[in-house]
Amino acid sequence: MATPHGYAAAEAAPIPRLQAYCEAPAPFPGQGDELLADDTAPDYPLNVYMQAFHNEIPGADYQPEEQEETPGATPEGPYPGAVEAAPEEVPAELAHQQELTRIKTLAALTPEQIHAMTEEEKALLREDLEAALKTATTVEARVRIVARYMDVYMLKPAIATAFPVIGDVGMTVGNGIYQLWEAHNTDLGAWDMAKIVAYQAADAAVGATPVIGDVADFIFPANVLGAKLFKDQVKRLAENARAAGVPEETVQRMLDDADLFVERWDIWQHIKPFLQGKEDEPRQVPAEA
Repeated sequence: MATPHGYAAAEAAPIPRLQAYCEAPAPFPGQGDELLADDTAPDYPLNVYMQAFHNEIPGADYQPEEQEETPGATPEGPYPGAVEAAPEEVPAELAHQQELTRIKTLAALTPEQIHAMTEEEKALLREDLEAALKTATTVEARVRIVARYMDVYMLKPAIATAFPVIGDVGMTVGNGIYQLWEAHNTDLGAWDMAKIVAYQAADAAVGATPVIGDVADFIFPANVLGAKLFKDQVKRLAENARAAGVPEETVQRMLDDADLFVERWDIWQHIKPFLQGKEDEPRQVPAEA
């Protein structure tokens, strides 16, 4: 008999830790270092996700710190009608790091794993999946437009030809650093980042050969290959968002926004209508319902 997970496990064995798992404050139940019972699977995808991000929320054994009493204070505050101070905001650096890790964790899930979750568990992921997909599509659009200028419109070979050796090495290093920086912005993963380095290293090795190097840029577009890694991450997040119940209109709107960004900054999209004798008509996206 399979071991129940999540809410099913909580109902089957209402021991203190699982009781805290059900009764913990929304939106993420079961937050705390002692999240699961010993007989539950610690690698259950939702449990792993919650443990990764929400350990700071008190568990069942949490004891609040004693507060110093202020003379003359009342339950409503230090004086009648007092307004409590706003909660301390999460530092920007910490919030950014949490966002990066969230994207990587959510992209590592599979639609099959999400389909196996209960509706309550899927609801816990939807908001974070939307935020992760929005960030990933934004980064992917930037990487795609840079790769298009460098490899499709041959800006990199042109600079390398104008400035032999220095131009080729400079563009390769610059493109590699840029894609690694964007990979960090979405926590793309060590293996994918290694691929980016390998693509750029291979491009630099081939490009060091006179004449052949310039021709090879047509055959081996290192920047376009690197951009596909970001596209794959967006695809995984989009599939997971759909599996979790994020509306198709929301997912498609984010993907369309990325395409519109690329078209807006793609010089060929502005030149092409004039060459065809047509006015430049911007692509229309259905209005949000």
